[in-house]
Amino acid sequence: MNNTNAFFKSLGNNPVIAVLRAPSEEVAMECISACRSGGLHNIEITLSTPQAVSVLKIAKEKFPELNLGFGTITNSKEARETLIDEASFIVSPHSDQELFEYYRSQEITYIPGGSTPSELMHIHKNGFAIQKLFPGSLYGPQGVKGILAPLPQLNLIVTGGVKLENASEFLGLGARAVCVGGNLFTRDVLQKGDYAWLETEARKWSEIQCA
Repeated sequence: MNNTNAFFKSLGNNPVIAVLRAPSEEVAMECISACRSGGLHNIEITLSTPQAVSVLKIAKEKFPELNLGFGTITNSKEARETLIDEASFIVSPHSDQELFEYYRSQEITYIPGGSTPSELMHIHKNGFAIQKLFPGSLYGPQGVKGILAPLPQLNLIVTGGVKLENASEFLGLGARAVCVGGNLFTRDVLQKGDYAWLETEARKWSEIQCA
């Protein structure tokens, strides 16, 4: 299932998804809490985070207002393990026919990834109306505009190379949402626990509005 309008409505007025790759369950929860305090409510928890399923369940119970999903789903085993009620979306970095077939019958928004116009259109033609463009650093905002000019039916979420300085430009030139990972969850945050800095940065990202 891929309800485009419902998904983007769930993002609210802030089309930014924080992509969290934490080294431990404890650090993950601290990061999620800091993002929430900063007003950043859309968070993708990658499966490289230890106990990712447990983290999402606990976070959703503690902070029910958050919009949480899983990222880096690469095979059917991971797909089954992460299909839980608390998750509202699933993201893959690639396109996989086996995953296409699995998610067509599931009531969750699935967002496969592609890095070329052909791959993105392949996702669209397989019935998935939202596509992850990765890495966005290969294209930049003008490249996204170039992709969408002949392919306006795509709904792109840009991941990779998104910074505070260019996020609004990506959105203004056609991206439906952007993802931020390492520019938010820095080494100082993940290894040194600088959660006060994270909260401050999350607040800046939370102020980015839909184009």
